[in-house]
Amino acid sequence: MGSLKVLLGGLPLGCNNIGIEAIVECVIAILRRLHPDIDITVSTRNETGCATRLNVHTIPLYGFKPAPKLRTLSKIIRNYDLLIWCGANGLSDYPDSALNLLLCAQKQGVQTLLWGLGMDSDLNPYQPRAYRNIIERLLDAFNHICNLDIAAPFAQYRQRRLQKKIYNVLENSLLVVVRDPETAELLKYCGFTRSIVGADSTLHLEAANESPVQREKGIFKIGFSLSSRKPIADFAGLRALWRRLIENPAQRLVLIPMDSYADFKLMDGLRRQLPHQDRIQMLACTEPSIIQAAAANCDVVVSSRLILLILAANVFTPIIGIESGSKIHNWLRIFELKPVGTVANCNFERVEEAIAGFQVDGGAAFRKKAAFVYNLMRKRLALAEEELKSTLQKLSER
Repeated sequence: MGSLKVLLGGLPLGCNNIGIEAIVECVIAILRRLHPDIDITVSTRNETGCATRLNVHTIPLYGFKPAPKLRTLSKIIRNYDLLIWCGANGLSDYPDSALNLLLCAQKQGVQTLLWGLGMDSDLNPYQPRAYRNIIERLLDAFNHICNLDIAAPFAQYRQRRLQKKIYNVLENSLLVVVRDPETAELLKYCGFTRSIVGADSTLHLEAANESPVQREKGIFKIGFSLSSRKPIADFAGLRALWRRLIENPAQRLVLIPMDSYADFKLMDGLRRQLPHQDRIQMLACTEPSIIQAAAANCDVVVSSRLILLILAANVFTPIIGIESGSKIHNWLRIFELKPVGTVANCNFERVEEAIAGFQVDGGAAFRKKAAFVYNLMRKRLALAEEELKSTLQKLSER
């Protein structure tokens, strides 16, 4: 088995997103287990921290503003055998950013590979606000001058263009492994049909031995996480829910931000408006393994962030999802659960009912279902890893 020089890129690493840090950590562990003679470099905004924590080489973060010009990457990428775009929901959330990196690699004769990616039904929802405003003003001006509404046709054109770009890049990649069957189906709309369905790499994450959240006899702990990127629309309703939950002296609220800056700021601001501060615990963790250990000591976790629902389910903690995209619905579906509404229209009464439902049996039914589901997902992931191992070996022998 020959040596390989691999670059991991295409996701906003080093930008306070704990979920992405968890994915990269697990992908690196998978690569080292499958191909021990591998030299890994990571594209990240936090080069020093990443190099120290994961024992890897680093380069600056490409593809996400502020970022170095892609032409500088063209010179760097020639030194690698393979560029891997791994994890998260990048196929829909920021496809252009990563696809441009893969195109850059392919033009330089460097092989590309996609691993564990997910996809929402809504393509590219996180365009920069300034860009969206310019486009909206241009479309409004055209409508005013020509009395013709072209917003819908323009959106359809952009979607077709992006789908074609996805197809072209993936068709020229060595291997495409996606997170779930729904992503594979969405890729078929782009014309790409040879994706392999694996599972999220963070299934391999092990919880830390110590947790900032401790079990207390007679106390029911409710983990809660909100996304600042797609925030809950009804903050008043959310605060009212939290007040009702902590009015019960036997219940505690554990706030778990998955973005250590933006999510923390949002949730801490809401926390400060509540009574019974002694019944609220605000976490400030950045290590994924510690977050998972905290979730293990909660009795239920409510989240609009998919990654926390995954980490909680990893340790068989019951989960309640608030939909911020089809990815939440898809994850809950395999446990025979449904979202309690969306971030735009969350049904807070259903949140309370779901929490009460898990209190009845202590989460026993969920744990039984999770054991069955995880057995299937781990089998899928193992088969995908065999494909990855074979691909790495063949590439190293060239």
